Order: sequence, then structure tokens, then C-alpha cells
Amino acid sequence: MLFDQIMVSHSFLNFEKGTHSFAHANIFDEHFLTEFEGKHRGSPFRTYVGNKYIGGYSDHFPVYIQLKYNT
Repeated sequence: MLFDQIMVSHSFLNFEKGTHSFAHANIFDEHFLTEFEGKHRGSPFRTYVGNKYIGGYSDHFPVYIQLKYNT
């Protein structure tokens, strides 16, 4: 399941010289953001479980895009 979305305009899909364009998208799921053990191992290390604060980062991994400069 993917919670976050990144929307780009159509102009990011063209490759005109001197502009930026879409290179790729990914999910930032580095090891330090995950549960290290237990039945939720590999899942995001959550900030809250129900109403209980456990000090994690988020309930999902962030998404990101990279742009490239067209020369």
C-alpha cells in the first residue's frame, strides 16, 4: 500500500535542453527506519501504536523523486 503521492506536471516528462525532467521515483525504506525484530520486522518503525508513543519515525516510508538537468 502506498500512502504518499507525488504529482508532476506534463512538462517534467519532456526532455528539452536546459530544463529539468523526471529521472525516477522510489520509496525511502532505509534500514534505520524499520522495525529490527518481532512480528513487524522490516515494517516502518512507527511513532505511535494506537495511543502509545514509542518514539519511531512514521507509520509509512516516505516516497521521493529525482530530477535531472537536461544538457
